[in-house]
Parts: sequence; C-alpha cells; structure tokens
Amino acid sequence: MPHSSYLALMGLGMEKVSVPSILASTGVVKSNSFSMCFSKDGLGRINFGDTGSADQSETPFIVKSTHSYYNISITSMSVGDKNLPLGFYAIADSGTSFTYLNDPAYTAYTTNFNAQISERRANFSGSTRSGPFPFEYCYSLSPDQTTVELPVVSLTTNGGAVFPVTSPVYPIAAQMTNGEIRIIGYCLAVIKSDLPIDIIGQNFMTGLKVVFNREKSVLGWQKFDCYKDEKMTDDGSSVGSPSPSPGPTTHVFPQPQESDSPAGRTPIPGAAPVPRSSSAAAGGRAGFRLLSSMALLLLAAAAAAVF
Repeated sequence: MPHSSYLALMGLGMEKVSVPSILASTGVVKSNSFSMCFSKDGLGRINFGDTGSADQSETPFIVKSTHSYYNISITSMSVGDKNLPLGFYAIADSGTSFTYLNDPAYTAYTTNFNAQISERRANFSGSTRSGPFPFEYCYSLSPDQTTVELPVVSLTTNGGAVFPVTSPVYPIAAQMTNGEIRIIGYCLAVIKSDLPIDIIGQNFMTGLKVVFNREKSVLGWQKFDCYKDEKMTDDGSSVGSPSPSPGPTTHVFPQPQESDSPAGRTPIPGAAPVPRSSSAAAGGRAGFRLLSSMALLLLAAAAAAVF
C-alpha cells in the first residue's frame, strides 16, 4: 500500500473470507467469534474463538442490507442525569478511532454533555499532522487543576443491555515555555458524521472487552482489565481483587498543532488518555484524574522527540 502508514491490515468483517471465519472453518479455533480488549493506554488484545462469558451484556446484530457490517440498534442514550430517547442504528467498528454520530443523536449528545460541564469552552481548532482538528466541544483547564467531573455516558441497546462509555473525552496536552508537558484541556471525542451512517468507534469501546460473536450474531461486552485478562467491577478493580489496582503505564501518540497558541504553548491533541478514577460520584457524574507522574515523563519524552 503506497504512502500508507499501516504495517498490515487484518480482515475482521462478517464475510467468509475474513480471518475469524477461516480460523473457525479450518478448526484452528472452536467458534467463529473473536474478542477485542481496549486498554486506556491504547494497547489491548485480540482473542480468536473467544465467545466471552455467560454474564456479559449482549445485543443482536442487525442485518440492514446486502453489505454485512456489525450493525447494532441503539434505543436511548444516557448523559449524566439526562435520558435521551434516541433510536438509531450504528456500526461497531474497532478500526475507527472515534465515534461518529448524525443528528439528532449528535446534537442531543453534545449539548446535554456540554450543559453538565463546569469548565470553560475552549478553541483548539487548527490543523494537526493528520488533518483538521475534528472536535467541536472542547474545554480548558486551570493551571493547577488535576481532576475533572464528567457526566456518566451510556447507550441502551436493543434488548435493554447498557453499553457503558468509560472514556468519552480526549485530552489536550501542551508543551510550556519551560519545556514542561501539561494537560491544558479536553474535548468531547465525538464527530458529526458527514455520511448517513453512525459509527461506534474504538474510543467508545475503551475499558471493555468487546465480543463479536458471529455464530450467535450478537455483540457482547463487559468491563475488562486487558493486562490481567479478567473482568473488572464498576469501581475499576479486577474481579477478586481486594482494591482497585493501578492503571498500566500510559503510552503517548502526540500530534502537535501547527497553528499558533497562547503563552508559548504547543497543543498536542491526544497526547495521553485520561484515566478514570476508582469510583464514580453520585448524580450520574464520574471523577477523572488528569495525568500521572509517569505519564508526564512519557509526554516529555514524546515532545522532545517531536520538536
């Protein structure tokens, strides 16, 4: 593939020529199913033949046309204390980095999320190395701020199973004039679709093990520790652990903006994910720690490599 940054492509679609189908038909794995676990540091795992567990949440795939995609039906969306009765179909696509929504879902989601945010709106617009900055709703942080309170987001699917969105935002890091790397803001990581399709991207799957069971024609999911390869409870601890375990080391993928920025700061969109705190606050809001000291060291190393 000329001019491509991909090292390889793996066919994971629903067709018989896909990798899961071939592995199952040749007896390499027992089931025509696979799972993908998405850690908050950008790493994860894929398991072929994995059908998940009996206690996972599930929703059926919806066949809409001759083209086979992992379509699911969303019946409503919850944003903090607001329940939005929105009905739409969406493709669960791990190969798409962010989530794309059409109206009315996009406007309902973004405006209700924005109404429950205490930080000031910010403009991080400009061009990055990968193209124009895609997010509409962004917020700035005070210099000494280390946590944010975000509304809890979830999707209710066909059949009633609730799909939790554990990482709805995208942090913005900057290099200060003294060389320090700091998180200066965050954006709601959803993009208004310019196509007549809605896509549940990888960012909405973060913190989950997602099972694409092609034999049962269902999508399954549950909160998961990708490193320990075991289920997690709602407070962020592994099942059977006495207390929440620390998150894995943060990896960074800096994309410096080319536009000018105030106070000698060079924004680096998405330089590090925002890890979730060990517990959620009452009233449909969750607390997020902004950045660990280890992540700061990694950010500094990444910035030094870029600039």
